[in-house]
Amino acid sequence: MISLRSQTYFTNCHRVTVVGPAPAGARPHDDEAVRAAFAAQMRAPHFPVGLEAMGSTLAFRAIAPGEPIAIGPADVQAAAATHPNGCLAYRIEHRGRTLVYATDTEHEASGRIDPSLLALARGADVLIYDAQYTPEEYRAGKQGWGHSTAEEGARLAAAAGVGQLVLFHHDPSHDDAQIARIESATRCRFPRTAAAREGLRITLDPAGEAAA
Repeated sequence: MISLRSQTYFTNCHRVTVVGPAPAGARPHDDEAVRAAFAAQMRAPHFPVGLEAMGSTLAFRAIAPGEPIAIGPADVQAAAATHPNGCLAYRIEHRGRTLVYATDTEHEASGRIDPSLLALARGADVLIYDAQYTPEEYRAGKQGWGHSTAEEGARLAAAAGVGQLVLFHHDPSHDDAQIARIESATRCRFPRTAAAREGLRITLDPAGEAAA
């Protein structure tokens, strides 16, 4: 959970708007294509309950990389992430505080930091980054799968001058002990690192500093 100290927001759970990129081959702002993608993954054999069974009224909105949108009191900027069939990373700003969510993204094999993510993460209070693989796992056949490493997250966080790095998208084969080792090793590269875990709460205080 990410929260602003002394700020609480309530949402109307009877209406949910799903915002994301249009699927490959669709027009950039094809809202219906986003709906169709969600509907397809909830049909047999993937899932037994379709969108029509949802209790809330669902709306869908397709956005393109670089497009700014407003969600409630927050300003959101989307940027392209590197993942098969496309993906978006998001920068969320509110009252001078910034959170960047960049998972399902793969670092460049050339060693260059992705300029799109670097611009998106510049000066953010918190960067949540895809750290699914160890470097050894990545080199052993995971290239091109659309995921990254904690080491690359630390490089991006340092280059972008972020306040705190949160490692996310843990690999299902990693147990708690291995994730703890990855977290500890990453702190040697970027001290303000935390591995995402159930119950983790980060509060952005009035001074704009992140504290876990």
